[in-house]
Amino acid sequence: MHSSRIVTLLGVIAAVLGLLFTGANTDAAELLPQLNAADPAFPAEISTIWGGFDLWQQIVVVLLLVAVLVMALRPDRANPMDRNSALIVGGAGALLVLISVLAWFEGADRADTLAAGLAQAAEAGVIPAAFDVTPSIGFLVLIIGSVAATVGGLFSLMKQGELG
Repeated sequence: MHSSRIVTLLGVIAAVLGLLFTGANTDAAELLPQLNAADPAFPAEISTIWGGFDLWQQIVVVLLLVAVLVMALRPDRANPMDRNSALIVGGAGALLVLISVLAWFEGADRADTLAAGLAQAAEAGVIPAAFDVTPSIGFLVLIIGSVAATVGGLFSLMKQGELG
């Protein structure tokens, strides 16, 4: 299998793994079900990055990942992807990067909102202390995987002399 295809496939695998991480890290995760019962404004749990996506985002991400996989696994895998396949992989990968970065920003906003809610709950004496909430490293894994998928497509174009 050609190295550009391997890079693309590793990128897809990393992106899928990134989607499976929780969206935020906090020591207050075990308190969330009780806080949610008292105030539905609190989430009952911290969802995965995938679970934090809207349905339309999930559909777009699946379509992009499938497109990248299909192009990377087309026949004649010992050679770089053909020009059209490489362009599709590069474009789909770039869209995945954009979606990943936007998801990271949204995840950071959600983490800030949860941290503010936990601080208010601590001030009211509902929980013993305020807790930090940070976006998970899964967003970084998702972004790196998306970038790798894009690079795989661009690498195929470079091997064919299309970009250099």
